[in-house]
Amino acid sequence: LLLRWGLSLPRARAPLPFAVPWTLVDVAEAVAVLLFALVVGGLISPGTPPHGAEAAEEGTMRAVLMGVQYVLVVGATIALIIWRVRSRSSHPWRVLGMRFRGPARLVGVGIAGYAVFLTGILAVGALLGSLFGGALALAQTTEEIIGSAASTTEVVLYLILVSVLAPLAEETIFRGYVYGGLRRFLSAGQAILLGGLVFAAVHLNADALLMITAIGALLCYLYERTRSLVPGIVAHALHNGLVLMIILLQSM
Repeated sequence: LLLRWGLSLPRARAPLPFAVPWTLVDVAEAVAVLLFALVVGGLISPGTPPHGAEAAEEGTMRAVLMGVQYVLVVGATIALIIWRVRSRSSHPWRVLGMRFRGPARLVGVGIAGYAVFLTGILAVGALLGSLFGGALALAQTTEEIIGSAASTTEVVLYLILVSVLAPLAEETIFRGYVYGGLRRFLSAGQAILLGGLVFAAVHLNADALLMITAIGALLCYLYERTRSLVPGIVAHALHNGLVLMIILLQSM
């Protein structure tokens, strides 16, 4: 509240549609609310994966609870964002990047963008592995829980969570709102880098910091080029689905 009352910002200099009706203070507020919700949600997060005969039943319940927890965490942040944007725009979802003109092209851009990204990541990973050994960290903080999936129902629930809910919610927050706010005051390169770093920082995973920053920067770039969240949602879903499959295969 003190920042909102006392901070003045320079005039926007980015081209439309990034002359958005919110400021860097609004962006900081949304990120702070998301981090706070993550901390509170972490206090009630599912515990150690169960073992034994009850693993499948308890695992399904744990997946449901994780999904509910995630929806509450991102829902609080999106509710704040919509409240802020709606007070300044009559089309809040459109201002946030929900534009669907030429859907086939937008989906194709998302697939092609992620294909190029994945090829580059594999090449860099192979090079670093040959020079220093080891591998790039791909997974996030839920790797142990997801890797313990003991039933098809549990796998499907996690797939819906990471490849449907997460791309939709996180693209709205991090590209539509956070990147849009950064791009209003920064150049494209600066906003893409900072947007990727913010995306990685909120995931609270030091081991995969570089990977999450890279995918975050890619998603910002796709939004910069298309002015639509659709390519980012597609690329985000592909990446999370790939990571999920890797985790499940490694746990077998």
